[in-house]
This record gives sequence, C-alpha cells and structure tokens, in this order.
Amino acid sequence: MVRRLLALIVLVFGCTYLAPAQKAEAASARSARDLAEVQIRMAELLRYTGVENASPADVARMAELWSTAQDSGAASEQRQTALADLQVLYAKLHGQELPAAAKQSFARFAAPIFEAGGQMDLRLPDPRGKPAGNYLHVETHGSGPTVLLLISDMGVDGRKLYDSFVRRNAKAYTMHIVTLPFAGAARPLPWPEKLDYTARPWLNQIERELLALLDQPRMKGVVVVGTAAGGYFATRAALLRPKQVRAAVLVDALVNMPMRARNAPDAPVPLAERLARVGAVAPMPQLFPYVSVPAAEQLRKLIADPNSTHPTARNWMAFAVKDRSLSEAWTYEALSTGFFVTGREYQWELFTTDLTEEMRHLSVPMLAMGAIHDAGSPRQSPPSLSQWDEIKLRNPEVPLTVVAFEDSRSYISEEYPAEFDRALADFLAGRAVHGKAGYSLPRPSPRASVMQAVGGAEVHIAYSRPAVKGRKVWGELVPYNRVWRAGANEATTITFSRDVRLEGHALAAGTYTFFVIPAENEWTLIFNRVPRQWGAFNYNPEFDALRVAVPSAEGQHEELVRYAIEPTDANRARVSLAWERRRIEFSIEVSPQ
Repeated sequence: MVRRLLALIVLVFGCTYLAPAQKAEAASARSARDLAEVQIRMAELLRYTGVENASPADVARMAELWSTAQDSGAASEQRQTALADLQVLYAKLHGQELPAAAKQSFARFAAPIFEAGGQMDLRLPDPRGKPAGNYLHVETHGSGPTVLLLISDMGVDGRKLYDSFVRRNAKAYTMHIVTLPFAGAARPLPWPEKLDYTARPWLNQIERELLALLDQPRMKGVVVVGTAAGGYFATRAALLRPKQVRAAVLVDALVNMPMRARNAPDAPVPLAERLARVGAVAPMPQLFPYVSVPAAEQLRKLIADPNSTHPTARNWMAFAVKDRSLSEAWTYEALSTGFFVTGREYQWELFTTDLTEEMRHLSVPMLAMGAIHDAGSPRQSPPSLSQWDEIKLRNPEVPLTVVAFEDSRSYISEEYPAEFDRALADFLAGRAVHGKAGYSLPRPSPRASVMQAVGGAEVHIAYSRPAVKGRKVWGELVPYNRVWRAGANEATTITFSRDVRLEGHALAAGTYTFFVIPAENEWTLIFNRVPRQWGAFNYNPEFDALRVAVPSAEGQHEELVRYAIEPTDANRARVSLAWERRRIEFSIEVSPQ
C-alpha cells in the first residue's frame, strides 16, 4: 500500500515537473499548425476577393496580423494596430492606398466590436454560385383600377412594410408587393463565385427579375413605388421601361450612397474613385469582426433594451419608424433570419451605384419623398432630399417632383399614412404635391430666424442655435479649413427677395444654403443653390453661387449661435454671425428701385 502511494506521489510530481516543457512543445506545434491553416485559408480568401497572385510573404503577413487581431490575450492597442495594418495591406493588394485617417478610424471602430464578443472567420461564404430561377417574392392585393408595384426595402418583408397601406387602399389600387431576397418568403440568393461588389451580382439579378415582371402585359401602365433601397430599383425601372411604367414614386431613396472624395473631403467622390474604394472593402466576417446574433430570447431583450450596447442589436433598424414596437419587431425579424451579414453585400453593391448621369434621360413622371428625421432619431437625416434637388438643378426639364416629410423617418407610408396617401393620389392626378411640415419634439439646438427689410428687399435667415456647453469650438468641435453648416441640424439658409450685392459681388434673388469655412483669421462664405440640406455632410461645391472671404474677429462670448442684420443706411446692411468668442460680418447692398 505504501509502495503504491509512493509510486503515485512520484508519478504526480514527475508529471508536474515534466508538464511545462511538454505543454510548451505541444502549444508550439499547435500554434505552427494553426498558423499554417490560417495561411491556407487566407490565400483562398484573397483569391476569392480577386487577388490571384499574392506573394507568400504577403499571405504570411496577412495571416500573422489576422492571428494577432484574433488573440484574446492581445492588448487593446496591439489589436487595434493589427486590425489597422491588416486593412492597409488588404487595400494595397487591391491597388488602394489607405490614408492614415481611414486606417485609424477603422481600428477605433473595429477593435471594440471584437472586444464586445466579435470574431472573424476565414471560411468562405456558402452556398456560392450563379443564381438559378427566381428569388423575388411577389403577391397581389386589392382590386382598384390603378396598378402599383410596391418594392420593399432590403431586409424587410414587403407584406409587413406595406400592410397598412394595402388595407387603407384596397379599393383604390391593385397592388403587387415585391419582397427582396433574404426577407419574408423571398428565396436567399447564393453568394457570388468571386467577391466583387462592383459587379453587383445581387442587384443585377433582382433587376433582371423586376424587368421580366414589368414586361408582362398586366403591368402596362404600372406605377412603381420603392422604399429606401427599393427606391433604387423603382428608379431603374422608370429609366429602363419608360413605355411600361406610368410613374415612379421613391420613398426616402438615394441617387447614390453618400461617400466623400479622399483628396477633397468637402466634395462628393467621383465615380471612378467610388468603384476603386468599394472594390477594396474588407469582407465580413472574414476580415472585419462580427458579433454573432444571440439566441432568440436574448436577442429580443437586447433589442427592447434602450441602453443595450450590443454591436449587432443596437439601433439596427431603429431609424425606420418611430413606433418602437413595430421597429423592434422588424429588427428582430431581420436579425434572426441572418440579414446582418447578407445586408453588407447589399450595402456595398449599392455603394457602387450612381444614377446621377442616367437621370438626365428620365421621361417618366417621378415623385421623390424625402424624410427629415425627428429629434429622437438615432441617426441624422440622410441626403435623400438634397440629392434629388441636385438632380432637378442639373436637369430642370425632367419630370421630377421633390417633397419633404419633416419629423419623419425612412418608412414614410407608416409614419404619416394620411399625408403619404394624399401625396401619392395628388401626384397621380397631376395636382400639386405637398409633404409634411412641422416637428413634434424640441431640439437641443433650437430653430431661430431673423428678418430685415433692406432697400425694398427682405432678407431672411433661418438657422439652428447650438450651444458652447464648455466645449472648445474653433479648431475642434468646428474644424478649421472644413465646410461648416454655420449652425446646427439643417444647414442655415439665407433668402433675398431681390438681387443684392454681397461684399461687392452680385448675387441673384433667391434662397441659398449658407456654409462657411472657418480659418484662424479669415473665413470663406459659401452661398449654395441646393436647398434642404442636412448639415454639410453632402455639400456639393458644384452648386456654389458665390464664395467670398471675410476676416474674423474676437468678440464677446455668445453661448448660442446668433445671427443679426443691422441696416447701415436705406439700401445697405451688415449681417453678423457670432458664436463663442468669434464673429464675422459681411455687407449686403440693394439697388434702389
């Protein structure tokens, strides 16, 4: 018995003594095998994304960075550096140089996602291949004389998005509801054989099916209605089938997805740069961390919790409608059916599109309804109004009507049903179309206006008043040498009822969006012809009517942005803008009548 006990003690101590070396050797071998497997998968991924001849050194470096980013024991700074370097090398292999600012921004965004439970997985998406058959789900409701083709947003069951509209209008319209792949009863599309967002495999397949549907005799004279991403397809239908489509209605849709030029961040990106940059976007979840969708009950709780910071469940579709229960239901359905990852393919394919030039050929009457989000919305308003206003300025002869729905979110037919129905009916009847004005919630930066008569003309300034709140404004909150909205919320507007001379420069009567470019001692004033812009996020210098430089000066503290118009004689006045301790002025002169 004693001998057995001594033998056991020797065995235990012997194993304890030998274990560290054995464990280290085993761990090293396992690490080498794991790294070799990562390199094999990384080479496959690079080929899948179009990098056919990556050097062994580049593959090895990509695998090393990927492994470091995945290491649960890595420090946050180390992980951020690995993620950033991974994206830089991936972009380089796709012929793109990633600027330092973009590299840092990506790392700051991606690392917290990983640390919140996100993972990257080098396995290629499956199934892959060419589409076969039909993937749209189409069903018909109503018995009215006017035929509508209602195209849903991506990730949303069309039956549910348009349900209340169908019930309200069953006798007025015959409605064919289209649900896009990966939502409702629509079939999921196969992933492309090679990942190339610029080839737009999913968008092109959907467009082919829609055009085949429109070519059917029963669709002659159809009115195509598209919500959000569905508006892209409605626009394409109007452009490609003008003899079949009677009219098109776009609900919070875009001409193109917003993107700024890298060398000119206060200007829209040129199409060639847009395509090149999207072609170098890292796929998810292979090279971009992704937090998997939780189990059903946990997902419901996360969506219902306004304080949730879960990267997947947080605000996924909260911008769509103000009705919280409806928004939560749609969010749950989209996430639980796996749309989060597939939505990224849709998103980047849409980022490669720009319908600006094609719109000059528009011959079908088109109504673009744009939402201006309410103060409770988790995101700022999209550029759906300003983009369509730009189209109208470029091509004043095209049959395009643009109306705003203030205090709304993207799904206007659900937000303001009576106003939506009336706008649609008025448009189809050839009457003047009105949107919806007014707000239900106060804003942190309240609206304000000032008016002054000058020489028989009226000068109106409409703006919002942000507060300093102890912040460093100039050079930080408002960067130097970048376009600023000269207020908050919607960009400031200035209206002249007659032609004026501004700092000695002629400016025609009209309403202008007013921007400024602050610098240390001199500011550039910009009077832009595109109305209804939200901030300066989609400012386009192509539509500037006048730019003029004026000095800035130090003044007394102004907690809120303040504009003033002070007459200097019967035909002249000085306009001032003051905030914090900076102040600018410019002169206006009206010729006597």
